[in-house]
Amino acid sequence: TTGIIPNFLIKKDIQEIKHSNKYNTNLIVTENMHQRKRKMYEKSDAFLILPGGVGTLDECFEVLTWCQLSQIVNKKIGIINFNNFWDPLISLINHLINEEYMEKHNLNYFKELRNINSLKIFLKDI
Repeated sequence: TTGIIPNFLIKKDIQEIKHSNKYNTNLIVTENMHQRKRKMYEKSDAFLILPGGVGTLDECFEVLTWCQLSQIVNKKIGIINFNNFWDPLISLINHLINEEYMEKHNLNYFKELRNINSLKIFLKDI
């Protein structure tokens, strides 16, 4: 796998947490977060939204926005919603649609993955 990390996070991630060395066979270092996101979007075959915090939400909505603007095409997005973690996010997206801040076709940009079987099917179709 390939990890992409901004320069300012190298010390924290590699020296303190060690995720980059443990889970990635290739590590790309960028100058900043914007370059990191751009590189991730360029190199990705698909996107999986795992349980996470503000950074995960930022990247999730940026990917959905890029889909809406046709800047990302033919790349699947899966929202891993095991144990209902992302139910509030799905509700928010539906609320945005109901309030007409988002069009209904935006639901076509992602697949909600509620269990391991749906994740396996999603991954096979990439």
